[in-house]
Amino acid sequence: MSEQLDTPTPTLHIIKLSVGTGSIEDLARWQDFRREETGSEHNRHLTRNFPRRGEEILASGGCMFWVIKGVILARQRIVDFQAIENAEAGRRLRLLGPFPVARRTILD
Repeated sequence: MSEQLDTPTPTLHIIKLSVGTGSIEDLARWQDFRREETGSEHNRHLTRNFPRRGEEILASGGCMFWVIKGVILARQRIVDFQAIENAEAGRRLRLLGPFPVARRTILD
């Protein structure tokens, strides 16, 4: 008989291109502007598709990793997913999370 080992569930993440931003500071400024514009206390990001494994992302403490100028430079914790109905665009996904933080390198 073989014993089954309790292996931890891997953390799942999302990688997203941040088009038009040149730095983490640009991304943070853009998110500050959007938060003030919408009156929300959380940062939000709209996208067309729901992740297939969204519940696992939330349960495992997943993050959104932001690609800026071709390099993964920042990560942002994903707090929740919310469906949004939009007459023009149809169903959308809202990702909520705190401020982006610089991604640590191997040398950090």
